[in-house]
Amino acid sequence: MGRESWGTQSDRRAKVKTDVRRIVVACAVVLFVCAVAVPRAWAGEEPAPEVEALQPEEPKPHVISLDDDFTLQIGRYLPAFFTELRVDSRELGEGTEINLEDQLGLDKDLGIWRADGQWRIGRKQRVGFSYYRFDRDASAILDEDTQIGETIFPAGAGVASDLEVTLVLAKYLYSFRQTDRTDYAASIGVHHLETSVSLETTSGPDLSASAAADLPLPMIGLEAVHLLGRNWRLRGDLEFLSISLGDYSGFWRSFDVSAAYYPNETYGIGLGYSAFVVDADADRDTLLGEIEYRYRGLRVFGVARW
Repeated sequence: MGRESWGTQSDRRAKVKTDVRRIVVACAVVLFVCAVAVPRAWAGEEPAPEVEALQPEEPKPHVISLDDDFTLQIGRYLPAFFTELRVDSRELGEGTEINLEDQLGLDKDLGIWRADGQWRIGRKQRVGFSYYRFDRDASAILDEDTQIGETIFPAGAGVASDLEVTLVLAKYLYSFRQTDRTDYAASIGVHHLETSVSLETTSGPDLSASAAADLPLPMIGLEAVHLLGRNWRLRGDLEFLSISLGDYSGFWRSFDVSAAYYPNETYGIGLGYSAFVVDADADRDTLLGEIEYRYRGLRVFGVARW
């Protein structure tokens, strides 16, 4: 009995020692895994939802940017006109200076279509264009004798008049300062102004006269574009020059400001204000005399960019 009891106790002690060794080994393995794996897992762990919610939100990007390759504006222009013209004669001398709106009855206000566009040819370089054309006609009774070139229309005669104007602008722009929200550029280019006027009597003696001016108007200018908020684009443009060149001389200036709203990155709508002045003297076969032409007014347009 004693030997059997001792053997049993010995077996139990051996078993206990074995179990202790297993527990120690298991604890060592667990500690090793914790020491190696846990820091790695902690380093790649995503922040808890409540911590992530406390992080400040990143600002939303602009719907539009300043790096578009091409922009096109087409809109309705609502200008008020002022036109004065004098057509001289080499034989009769200086002609009569007439105001086409007040004396000939041409509309002072007229809606016309206008197109404007720009194409980016480099990070800091663009080319731009503008185009519009209109045709105004009216009838009136002359208050005084009026000389148009070689023709003298007597006071009291009824006359029908027609004025056509086409303006094409081409220019090159270089951005001398750029940020992610603002672009300042200098420009150089030319306005090509074509103007023709004709008069013929509707009562009294049978008379008619016409004159035309085809004038290239070189210009220099400045342009600024600014992104406001996420959806707005503001633009200002100033062009001017005073010059005497060949057989004509004069000065001209144009000014344009606009604001466009873009609900998406491609299309927008806008409102602008434009003014243009040209006062030129010409000594040419087609026109000998002076023309002063001004307009200013609002324009509403749609714009596409890509």
